[in-house]
Amino acid sequence: MNKRNFSSGRWKDLFVFTRREKNGILILFILLAAEACTLLLLHYLPVPRRAFAGRAAFEKEADAFMAALEKEKMEANRKDESFTQASHARNPGTLFLFDPNELTAEQWKKLAVSDRLASTLEKYVSKGGRFRKKEDLKKIYGMTIQEYKRLAPYVHLSKEVKSAAKQRQHGIAEPFDQLPLTDVGIADTIELLRIHGIGVVFARRIHKYREKLGGFYCLEQLKEVYGMTDTLYEKILPQIALGDTGNVRLLDLNNADYATLRNHPYVGRDLARIIVNYRLQHGAFQNGTDVRKIPLVSDELYRKLAPYFKLE
Repeated sequence: MNKRNFSSGRWKDLFVFTRREKNGILILFILLAAEACTLLLLHYLPVPRRAFAGRAAFEKEADAFMAALEKEKMEANRKDESFTQASHARNPGTLFLFDPNELTAEQWKKLAVSDRLASTLEKYVSKGGRFRKKEDLKKIYGMTIQEYKRLAPYVHLSKEVKSAAKQRQHGIAEPFDQLPLTDVGIADTIELLRIHGIGVVFARRIHKYREKLGGFYCLEQLKEVYGMTDTLYEKILPQIALGDTGNVRLLDLNNADYATLRNHPYVGRDLARIIVNYRLQHGAFQNGTDVRKIPLVSDELYRKLAPYFKLE
């Protein structure tokens, strides 16, 4: 009985607070209520517009900056077209019948052609290039579709060029032996366009592949250019030559780093890594034939690589 009364008394003591504790609980409730009211006011009451004045000004400035960038980008993309239109507006009466094979840069400019394009056209003709039909103008770097459409109605090819173009259409062979040969070892992309059968895409491929190799040492390397078929190679062979091969850029087997070796078309990543590891394990190559000790180097690959290696 006494035990039951004792337990009951302890539970009651849990709900009995001193005056100091009651004051503390009251203050706590007041603080919680004040915080809740503050949050509600901040959430529902409208914020004065001046509070966002600084942010609005920043956003406006940012929008203006982005708009200026977009405008600059659009103007850059339309630079050639805009220049052409402006030139035509300044010189509306400059169009006349012309033979593109006979114009100088200054004469091209009279047709309201840009200085850069006029120089490119003059260089193409001076290097032996010929326009055999008006559509050949499209092959020239910098000749836009709009510019071609403007000039095409005034192109007047000479009888000799028209006759040669007609012979080509009927499959009659042209006397390539009477034309200057194109040295594929030094020709730029414009000069490569002189070769019948080579368009803009192939000219760029040939130039790019030659630069990656470090130069050509034989004409048959053209067969390695992407897209070059045996038929096309045989077609262009009478028109091309390879002059001095002493300008071939050489790779130093003992000092070239991995990145330099890897970028050469005949080496690649795997062989470059093996060459570097071989040097670390066995020391410098004593002669070029040491490369043949590497398992990946077949006799055929060695014959291709040998002209590009040197030892220092």
